[in-house]
Amino acid sequence: MSEQLYRRLGDHPLEFMIPSNNYISEFFLISPCQSTIKIPIAKAINITQGHRVEDNKWIIHFKLIDSTFAKYFDEFCRKLFESTASISDEYKGPDAVLVFFNDWKKMLSTENIRKEDIQGVIGELLFLKRYMIPTYGEIDALSSWTRANYGKQDFIIKYTWYEIKTVRVGALEATISSLEQLDNPNDGHLIIIKLQESTTASSTSVNLNMLYKMIHGGLIEPFARMMFENALEIYNVPNKEYDGLTFEVIGIDNYTVTDAFPKLLPGDVPKGIDVKQYSIIIDTIDEFKES
Repeated sequence: MSEQLYRRLGDHPLEFMIPSNNYISEFFLISPCQSTIKIPIAKAINITQGHRVEDNKWIIHFKLIDSTFAKYFDEFCRKLFESTASISDEYKGPDAVLVFFNDWKKMLSTENIRKEDIQGVIGELLFLKRYMIPTYGEIDALSSWTRANYGKQDFIIKYTWYEIKTVRVGALEATISSLEQLDNPNDGHLIIIKLQESTTASSTSVNLNMLYKMIHGGLIEPFARMMFENALEIYNVPNKEYDGLTFEVIGIDNYTVTDAFPKLLPGDVPKGIDVKQYSIIIDTIDEFKES
């Protein structure tokens, strides 16, 4: 960790290290002890804990990996720093930070979750129900889902992976929200799911509540049900607020992602250039479409 890139957070009693430019996309907690709490798994935030041999200190690292959650991560960081400002014993820091994160995750209300986020979850659930579970079985399908277990792509299994993009009918582009989303040494699949707004009056429409109940009710393995529930905990499903976000599935297109597929990877961006996301023009990738 370079001192040129990070600075200690003010006169806070805990040793938080944040980016020098004040844009908090990650932070470190340096403490004399290891946390006794299991490190949480979150889709948008990578959380790791490690030991620093040179001074026998423990480091917990929080890093935002999905820029669409930047607003929520910034809010989490500022509230975390405020809530731990009264801790005088630095040995209590690691547990306090992880307890706060778990509580914050549960308290995140549906009012703060964007409509685009819900569409994205609906797309992943459709793919989970229609393809992943029938193809790989309940346990492997849920284990591969990165809302249940951390990973760069939405589903990572065996020697392949699947990234799901949910767009409105007529959309010309699909947004790749980080340079890591299509970055994998194995060939994978980009799935573009096209939705059109509808109502619950339609017999073929779906929303988050419907998909949750259908998938949860069809799961036989208790461990699969537990993983499914944990993955969607942040969305507080079922919730009547989601009934207003109902869609018809208009089409699902699968594309094979190889080295030749047009994509932007971390190594492609020159030093000094900040690229958080980019768009793929859908009409230009027809040659990669799977039958």
